[in-house]
Amino acid sequence: MKHKEIVLYYEFIDSVAKMSHCVRLKVGSVIVRGSSILGYGYNGSAMGDDNVCEIDGITKPRNHSCRKECYL
Repeated sequence: MKHKEIVLYYEFIDSVAKMSHCVRLKVGSVIVRGSSILGYGYNGSAMGDDNVCEIDGITKPRNHSCRKECYL
């Protein structure tokens, strides 16, 4: 994989992470095979829950329904 492709994927990961509604910790990911993007995802609340990952600036405990979004 060429250096410019790696830089492109890192920029894409940054863009995907911005989709997260979490304030303190925005996480993005990209699944790549060869030079093709197979999928991407970001962290956030579960479907149907409020789009809030923190309570008063503190990340919700693990038993709260905070999950990852993934698109393939």
